[in-house]
Amino acid sequence: MHGKSWIDAVEAAYALEPTAGAWLKGVIDTLRPLLDDARALGGFVLSLRDATIRVEAAGVQGAPCSLMVRFEALLRAAPADALRLALGDGRPLFGTLSERLFAALPDHEGIFLDTTGRAIPDCLYLVAPSGTGACVALGAALAQRRSTSAAERERFARLAAHLGAGLRLRESLAAGESARGVLRAAVRSREQAQPRREENAALALWRDLIAGRWSLVDRFDSDGKSFVVAHQSDPKLGDPRALTAREREIAEHVGLGRSNKEIGYELGLSIAAISNAVASASRKLGLRGRSELASFFAPGGICTRLGELELCGERIAVGVLSDLSRKRFDALTRAESDVLGDLVRGATVRAIAARRGSSPYTVETQVKAVYAKLGVGSRVELASRLEAATA
Repeated sequence: MHGKSWIDAVEAAYALEPTAGAWLKGVIDTLRPLLDDARALGGFVLSLRDATIRVEAAGVQGAPCSLMVRFEALLRAAPADALRLALGDGRPLFGTLSERLFAALPDHEGIFLDTTGRAIPDCLYLVAPSGTGACVALGAALAQRRSTSAAERERFARLAAHLGAGLRLRESLAAGESARGVLRAAVRSREQAQPRREENAALALWRDLIAGRWSLVDRFDSDGKSFVVAHQSDPKLGDPRALTAREREIAEHVGLGRSNKEIGYELGLSIAAISNAVASASRKLGLRGRSELASFFAPGGICTRLGELELCGERIAVGVLSDLSRKRFDALTRAESDVLGDLVRGATVRAIAARRGSSPYTVETQVKAVYAKLGVGSRVELASRLEAATA
């Protein structure tokens, strides 16, 4: 897998890059390592409105850009029957050209081979429509002709649905600005107008989020708060970042401020198994380590602060993790409050010392003072208590 996973591929699908070309490049760069027999991977973002083809972006990895120029010319010159087979009728497609196109239109095999200089005998391709008249079409160059397996078809059907949804989200949020800027402005406006959510609705969203029925889109900090933003997934497909029952159980224990040793004793699991589950849950939720996972799952944490908004026809879930409320920690000195903020953000003692221009020994003393004044025994328990206190 070369360090990449299908979670990364879905994340790339929902990336809010400033241009279609940058978005497509991110998709291609993430997806190619997942295709073991792909010699190259290229693709287009296409507009198919008004019975014409317009290329919005093109990209390739592992082959010269001139190859995409030839493919673009082939797309424009292709007869209607070939285009319908190759691009479909608005539904996601996945397969090889030999099994989908060449079998139905044998004459087009020679056209394809001529276009590629007879260097590519077959192509694994995917078409992901946005539902709004646009699509992303990806093609992986294969060393030999082959058919796709049932497992491949299922996996890529899911990916195609996410790519189409991500493309539609980008189009919906464009409105003359970057999609990310539009989304963040809307999220901040909602939080300022409606800082409190209805608890039952928030808990229902929470269950859907960790079950993978929402795909994470963005994570950003603003005005002393951390925002988690998600887009509704197709209920048939879900998000590969869904937590397993075991990951969710362990994360809930972390949210209560318990150590790996305590969790392992209670659940009858090894410390290594707990560590792996914590790391997996943190990665799936886009969190920056154990402290943030504790804050995420703390009683009164983000599970009671999720809300939903509709933006440009898209359903968006928004979660807010409050930053520290200094009024609640009057016993701390200014230096200890500063160190506290760094601790919760995941900084090491050495990093805090470097930032403050002090020695690690001094910072360690300040950390012990913070723990003693707040009645906690660890950084994880600190994150959990703080999140509950600021709810």
